Amino acid sequence: MTRMTSVFAIIAALAGSLYAEDVVSSFTVSAPPGARFMVDAVEYTTAASFLWPQGSKHVLKWVGTTSDTVQSSIFNGTRYTFTGWSESSGVLSPAADPVQVITAGASASSYVANATVEYRILLGLRSLPSSTDTLPQLQAPQSGAGSCGAPGDQTQTMFRVGVVYLNGTCYWSDASIWALAGTVNLNAFPFPGYVFDGWSSNIGPLDASLRQFALQRPITLSPRFSPGKRVRFITSPPNLSVLIDRTVTPTSSAIPCPSAQLQPPFTSVLSGQFPLCIGEFDFSDNSVHLLSAPATQQDGTGNVFIFDSWSIGGGQNTVYTAKNTNVSEIITANFVPGARVSFVTAPVILKLTVDGRDNWPSYNFVWAVGSKYTVTAPAEQFDARGRKYVFKGWSNGATATQDIVVDATAATSGGMRLTANYELLNRLMIGSTVQGLAAKVDGADCQTPCSVDRASGATARVSVPATVSMSAMSRYDFTVWQDGGPADRTITFNKDLQTVNANYRISNRLTVVSDPDGGADFAFDPLSPDGFYGADATVNVTAAAKAGYRFRRWDGDLSGTYRVGAVPMSAPRTIRAQLDRVPYIAPAGVKNSAGDTPAQGVAAGSIISIYGESLATRSEVGPASPLAQTIAGVVVLLGDRLLPMIYVSPEQINAQLPDDLAEGTYNLTIKNDGGLPDVTAQFTVVRNAPGLYSNTVNGKQYALAFHEDGSAINLDSPAKRNELITILGTGFGPYNRRVPEGFMTLASPVAALTDPAQIAAGSIQLQPSFSGAAAGFVGIASSKFRIAKDLPGAASIDLRITVNGQDSNTVLLPIE
Repeated sequence: MTRMTSVFAIIAALAGSLYAEDVVSSFTVSAPPGARFMVDAVEYTTAASFLWPQGSKHVLKWVGTTSDTVQSSIFNGTRYTFTGWSESSGVLSPAADPVQVITAGASASSYVANATVEYRILLGLRSLPSSTDTLPQLQAPQSGAGSCGAPGDQTQTMFRVGVVYLNGTCYWSDASIWALAGTVNLNAFPFPGYVFDGWSSNIGPLDASLRQFALQRPITLSPRFSPGKRVRFITSPPNLSVLIDRTVTPTSSAIPCPSAQLQPPFTSVLSGQFPLCIGEFDFSDNSVHLLSAPATQQDGTGNVFIFDSWSIGGGQNTVYTAKNTNVSEIITANFVPGARVSFVTAPVILKLTVDGRDNWPSYNFVWAVGSKYTVTAPAEQFDARGRKYVFKGWSNGATATQDIVVDATAATSGGMRLTANYELLNRLMIGSTVQGLAAKVDGADCQTPCSVDRASGATARVSVPATVSMSAMSRYDFTVWQDGGPADRTITFNKDLQTVNANYRISNRLTVVSDPDGGADFAFDPLSPDGFYGADATVNVTAAAKAGYRFRRWDGDLSGTYRVGAVPMSAPRTIRAQLDRVPYIAPAGVKNSAGDTPAQGVAAGSIISIYGESLATRSEVGPASPLAQTIAGVVVLLGDRLLPMIYVSPEQINAQLPDDLAEGTYNLTIKNDGGLPDVTAQFTVVRNAPGLYSNTVNGKQYALAFHEDGSAINLDSPAKRNELITILGTGFGPYNRRVPEGFMTLASPVAALTDPAQIAAGSIQLQPSFSGAAAGFVGIASSKFRIAKDLPGAASIDLRITVNGQDSNTVLLPIE
């Protein structure tokens, strides 16, 4: 071979080698955590990963210690039992062989050594050496039925205080136990004389005698059995039951114990203790227990007994603490004789109060002989139907409330039984067609529907209101009781149950108004005193327009232009008469503005008042001087002369007459620019028609008068003795010179009254010092006179003026 050829051969061989190492397989081998396996003679305890060339051969081996399949952990207390290999493709065979020879390839990527995991439980049970002098001869358990089962027979010199069941297997001595990882069930049975106080373990506290725990590593485990305090419960008298920690417990006073309670396996054989008798307990040192007893119970002969106390002191729910476990104890529950006591009512549906309580499930009691109780029969009570009963007496003749003392004979003679006798009262049911009607029975309220209970033959006065308001516009009106009785009546209780009903009907208000208000009078058929009518009534209404108004039409709940209409009263009704104003002057409507005077007419130059309706559209006061001839669009014509006016309103106009009118009859006309038609009135002018002005105080007319200094005279400032006073009026008659109408009278020259005047002050005639036109006023006359010394004092006297024989109206003048 040439040198060149050798080089190519080496390169080709190297390339082939590199290619083969490029094709590799990823491989993992594992086992349960802590288990050992070998790969190509190398030992592993955790999963291992490899990159093997395809086609390479390798050896896997399970490492056994006690056999080919069983392996003990390097950590004491854990062992693994090999169950076979498995690989990712699932076709391995034979899988059970601990040694596997594999060739790396693409078919399988992982191998697992499968094994069960067990942990060791070191169980320790208390064992005490015994002496044949102090303990009974003990027999070792035999296999088969009744055998404890593990760890095997024990020598008879070993003393046992209890056994343990672990996963259903009984152990009565120390043992090393292998158990599969997972849940372990435990149960500890203390033997008589001992109690279970918990578990000692290296996995934390385990307290319950019956419990489960998760086995995940080797553990040590030992039950704690401690000597218990033997307590025996008996009763006086014997053989009754008690409640120990709220559990009914029978007792026995026989010695030796006639029958023992059932015990865990081998208790009597292995513990050296006597079995627990009925009523006996082994209590842990310092444990706390609740001692009670059934309140009443019966012995075998039928005698009744009642719990009284414990021999250690205390009664029901006594707390007992177990101490001195080396000393047994007997505790006695003391009972006293009892008797059955029953109370009944006649009828049996009623209640009684026993020792202040009335909600007993029954009135059958068992009470101690010599004990005292108080029972009360209520004077009145109602049954479930609401019927009323009254107490009549006890069967033993005692009062409603009596003390019951249980005597000894009741315990042996069948007990005591007392009956409370009651009488059922007659009932009167009162109803009405008005729900919740406030009826009265003997003056007391009784809101319907209501009932009244009385003895047979008793009476009650029953009354209902004549009307019941529903609203301002509707009400109920009483019509009759269903049996025809009046609203106020007396009823006799002569039936077990009787019913009376008050019948009412609905009445509605009819409201009638006019627009303008007060412009019409109304007549009704039928007539109602207060405007209410039954809902079934029809009312005929007639409107009569007053002077100054004219009926136009109905409005509201009635329509039409005819002044008579019919209104159905099925609901509250409001109707309105629409009126038109028509100017109107009343007969004799032209009067002296001072008021009514004896004269049959008015005087020239005086201030007159014209009374009527719709004389103007509004009220307005004119200027003081000169007076206006038009106010609020109103003028007053006397022929073709316009009268000066002081004031106008729809009902009254005050104006001044000319002072040059001769006596006679005249017509005046009122014109209005407010759209109202003209209205004319006739009046009479006389020479003298004196009227005195006044102020109204408490319904009395006091003269408009002034002191000498010009201040007003009134009740607080009466006229003074010998004082010259001035009174005002109008219509006194002609003056000695003309005073133009509508203008204020000047003080100079004086306009004196032409005709003679005289003042009547009470029964005294006074001569005025002056009578004539009042300066500073329009159309007003005045008269001055001095208060004579013979006039009565501290009084208000009648005062009038007489001019030319014509009297004025009379007013009052207060004098000091």
